[in-house]
Amino acid sequence: MGGPKLVDKSRLRVSERASRAAVLGCIQREYYESEIKDLKERRALRKTSPLFPLEPHLREDGLLRVGGQLERAPLTMDSKYPLLLPRDHHVTELIVRETHENKSGHSGREHTLAVMRQEFWVPKGQRLIDQILDGLDADSFLSAITCFSAKNGVPERIDSDNGTNMIRANKELRAAALSWEKYDKVHNALLRKGIEWEFNPPHASHMGGVWE
Repeated sequence: MGGPKLVDKSRLRVSERASRAAVLGCIQREYYESEIKDLKERRALRKTSPLFPLEPHLREDGLLRVGGQLERAPLTMDSKYPLLLPRDHHVTELIVRETHENKSGHSGREHTLAVMRQEFWVPKGQRLIDQILDGLDADSFLSAITCFSAKNGVPERIDSDNGTNMIRANKELRAAALSWEKYDKVHNALLRKGIEWEFNPPHASHMGGVWE
């Protein structure tokens, strides 16, 4: 019997890059068909195109990238010429989530956007990032409250500032508590006991006192 087969990691990386290029190319052809056609036929991009200010061009990999004057800069190809992606595609949303959670360390909008633009350029991407980060932050906070309650008991009162994730979490927590009533004793106990959530007035973080 032969030993275990070794995986050629270099071939695997090539395969992953090819798959990635195929998916991104498919998305670009779906959203930027006319721009890609003009560029392939060496015609000037129409000034009415939303991509016109970005000076897009096709590179050797066949993907549509943002233009610019960074050819000689000591940067990677993706950083010099980020790949163009539409704001309203599911894959773009996944990329934003992955950037926020795994590459930018759950940072805010500006840093998440800067990290993402090292590889991808999403027109009006700030709006998409705001939308996704608001949801992620509220979900993460609700998960933290659930874990804390399971380990330490349900808190009677929570004092916090007026962060948007806190305010949204308060509404969602009450809605979630109503649905938890149908399940186990822990959830029923949370519903019965309830949690008083006290917010500081806006722009009054000093009221947090010792716990700030």
